[in-house]
Amino acid sequence: MKQAKSVFLSTTELKALKKIGDIIIPENNPFPSFSQTACIQHIDDVLSFLCDKDLADLKALLRFNAFLPTSIVSLALRLMNSSLLSIFRLVSLGLKGLIMTLYYSNKTGIDYKGKQPYDIIDYHVHVIPKNT
Repeated sequence: MKQAKSVFLSTTELKALKKIGDIIIPENNPFPSFSQTACIQHIDDVLSFLCDKDLADLKALLRFNAFLPTSIVSLALRLMNSSLLSIFRLVSLGLKGLIMTLYYSNKTGIDYKGKQPYDIIDYHVHVIPKNT
């Protein structure tokens, strides 16, 4: 698959986001994993709305996670979810929001040939013209 590129994130940061995405959305037949859809190729569509401070914080978090083993990142995500400290729950919520936004945007990578999430859940948006 085509390597994702970003105006906002480095290759290392994209690698970490892909790792986190696969922890949050692993392959679960018939659903493809986060990385299988290559939806990360559309990351700039989402990040273009972040303020500079939030983007800097996200980049720092991703750089830190890029070098950790997947098992440690997975454990950290679970601990953040169950934490009594609201800051950790907010970090977890923010990461899940970013991952879910990309995955359920129904935008996949150019080389992706599998079913899209909307097709799997049989969700099709359409406009029904009003009779006049």
